[in-house]
Amino acid sequence: MVIEQQSQQDVQWEGKVLRANTNAPLPSAVKEEDELREWSGLGLWFRWVVATTAGWLVAGAVAGMVIGLTGEFESALYYGASYVCSVFTFALQWLVLRPRLTRAWRWVPVSMAGSAVGLALVLALQAILRGSQGYGSATEALVAPFADGLPLALAQWLLLMTVARKAWRWILANLTWLVLYALYAVFNRAPAPPEIVPGIEVALSAAMVVGMQLTLWGLLASAITGTEMVWLMRHPKGQPSRAESAD
Repeated sequence: MVIEQQSQQDVQWEGKVLRANTNAPLPSAVKEEDELREWSGLGLWFRWVVATTAGWLVAGAVAGMVIGLTGEFESALYYGASYVCSVFTFALQWLVLRPRLTRAWRWVPVSMAGSAVGLALVLALQAILRGSQGYGSATEALVAPFADGLPLALAQWLLLMTVARKAWRWILANLTWLVLYALYAVFNRAPAPPEIVPGIEVALSAAMVVGMQLTLWGLLASAITGTEMVWLMRHPKGQPSRAESAD
C-alpha cells in the first residue's frame, strides 16, 4: 500500500515549468481581460461624451443668458461665467476619470490652469488683432480657437504623460476638432457685433440657440477626445503590452 501511494505521488507531475511561461497569461484569462476592457472602454467613452457634452450645454446656455441680459458679447461677466462653466465641465470629467486615473483630482486644477492661460491668450489676441484689422477678421477667427484650446490640451497632456504611454496622442486628438471648429469660425464670423436689446425673452432665446450650438460641438469634440482617452487609459505608463511581456 505504501509503495502504491508513493508511485502515485511520483507520477502526479512530469512536466517542466519554463521560465518564459511563468508570466504568460492563460488563454481564458486573456479572453476575459479582452472582454472586460472592451466593455469598460465603451462605458468610459460613453460617460466621457455625456459628461463633456453636458458641460458644454450648460456653458452655452449660461453664455446665451449673459449675452441676452447684458446685450454684450464680450463683457467681463461673459468671460467670468464661461470660465466657471469650464470648471464645471472639468469636474464632470473628473467624476468619469476617477475610477481609472491615478490621483484623478489633479485633472481639475491642471485643466483650470490651462483654461486660464487660454483665456488670457484670447484676450491678448483680440487686443492685438482688432487694433490692426478691426472686429471679426479672418485671422482672429482662425487663430482664436487654437489660442483658447491648445493651452488646455497641453496642460492635460502634461498630466496624462505621467500616467499613460504615448500621451502626445491627446494633443493630436484635440487638434482634430480644433481645426474643424476654426474653419467653422472663419466661415461664420460676423463683420461687427450684432446689436442686442437686453431682456428676459432675448436671454432665453439666446440661451437656447447658443446652448444647442455648443452641445453639437461638445458632442463632436468629446467623441474624438473620448476615443483617445479610452486608448490612453488602456495603455498605462510602466505596464508593458502583452507582446512585450511575452518576449
